[in-house]
Amino acid sequence: MKKLLLLSTACLLCACMSNAETISGNVVKTKNNMVTLQTEDGEKINLQTTDGTTYRKKKVYRKGSKGKIAPASNSFQPMVEEDDWVEITYTPATNEMQNAEIQEVIIYDD
Repeated sequence: MKKLLLLSTACLLCACMSNAETISGNVVKTKNNMVTLQTEDGEKINLQTTDGTTYRKKKVYRKGSKGKIAPASNSFQPMVEEDDWVEITYTPATNEMQNAEIQEVIIYDD
């Protein structure tokens, strides 16, 4: 019985994850929780961030006054900005969702 429950849970998770797609491109516009992405072929796609959206970014460090490495800034920075090159994993829009929802964003440094 436990094996059947574990197997069905694993199948359900795989089914949910198989709906995710990955796309990369340049951020053209950001407003509130909406991100407009332009792909390499020129297509513009509107995507929506949620509370569950995660992101990774290569941190930029600068030298401190005594040669120690310190963070470049402690101020708030938005998740993505215009002209960022990103790779986004998202759930495509469906009848229930008007916009595609972003699951994960990877921001590439210049």
